Amino acid sequence: MGAGKTYFGKRLSYLLNLPLVDTDHEIELHENMKIPEIFMLQGEDYFRQQEYGTLLHFISRNNLVISCGGGLTENPINRTLIKNSLSTVIFLDPEWEVIWQRIRFSERPLIKEKSEEDVRELWHNRHSAYSECATIVLKSQQVIDYTILQLINSRDVSVLLNLLSHKPC
Repeated sequence: MGAGKTYFGKRLSYLLNLPLVDTDHEIELHENMKIPEIFMLQGEDYFRQQEYGTLLHFISRNNLVISCGGGLTENPINRTLIKNSLSTVIFLDPEWEVIWQRIRFSERPLIKEKSEEDVRELWHNRHSAYSECATIVLKSQQVIDYTILQLINSRDVSVLLNLLSHKPC
């Protein structure tokens, strides 16, 4: 939810020369409509079922960068799949103010027309689920930016592995 998963995932995918799977994008392709339309026409439960199916389809594959939608970890089954995958799971955890600036005018179905207080509560409620799945936590926007910069400057997978082996950041 505005943490920068897609942006970070694209950079990581490029630097590691691995395909990127963005679960939200995959669902949009499969359904041939944007997420707000899916929510409006099919409902959140339907979307969450599609989210589970998409995760299930990709989670067992090797050599992928997967960017998960903001609500994907709310489902305990999804969290179990992620934790059991033995994958490196990076939790981008920028400050609330950074997230709010990114999403406050968003068309995201669960936050559209909501107050900052309501959206912050949703973010807060999701936080423990994100943490539960993470093997690495990048704990501020400054740490996230620094990590991306180091990856870009080095273009060396060993630097990535070294950076990512220190948790939490």
